[in-house]
Amino acid sequence: MLKSLQARAIHDRARSWFSIQNKAASDQADILIYDYIGWGGVTAAEFAKELQALTVKTINVRINTPGGDVFDGLAIYNSLKGHGATIHVQIDGLAASIGSIIAMAGQTITMGESAFLMIHNPWAIVIGNAADMRDMALTLDKIGGSLAGLYATRPGVTKEQAQAWMDAETWFTAEEAKAAGLADVVQGAPSQAAAAVSFDLSDYANTPKALTEPAAETAPDADSMRRAALMRRRLALVERSEQSH
Repeated sequence: MLKSLQARAIHDRARSWFSIQNKAASDQADILIYDYIGWGGVTAAEFAKELQALTVKTINVRINTPGGDVFDGLAIYNSLKGHGATIHVQIDGLAASIGSIIAMAGQTITMGESAFLMIHNPWAIVIGNAADMRDMALTLDKIGGSLAGLYATRPGVTKEQAQAWMDAETWFTAEEAKAAGLADVVQGAPSQAAAAVSFDLSDYANTPKALTEPAAETAPDADSMRRAALMRRRLALVERSEQSH
């Protein structure tokens, strides 16, 4: 659901954006989703395959993601809902865009006290004529309506209210999400919300300053600098390609 090529450039290298750990001698398993959804990492199909191999009664899903591919995210949501285990979701830092839909798979949703949840309308890039543009607009309306319906599965949340939040690109603090019905518990222990700062959130319109202005004493590491340089080169190539057409 991220609209620019920046996130794709960041994930030019292959890396896994989730991990699954089946606890020994336990009926529980932990799943961590800590990156962009579906771009440059493990596909939703691989996620579902590993998930299906779990024969546990309880699955704890911990989330820190700015979003990503809407259909991969929906596939992850549906695979969690269809597993049969009790799903507990913990938002450690950020559950934005399609990441917030994945969070809705939890029978319970807990947020760290400094965590954020964001919902918005789906995005797309279209190349074509006016008819193509109109067709895509209708498709986005259908996708958006489906997403609003998933938020409305939460007690007290209506589809109309969810759509209004999506239209406004709404960012919820943990307490706001709980008050809105999108979370059940705010966890007082320190969360890992600071990890969200490492994501590129510049595409979003209403990103809280807490997520766009990291602490002054936090210096970028070598890997972050390498990825930023790669992003700049990729965007330059895209710009040159557009100018040549």
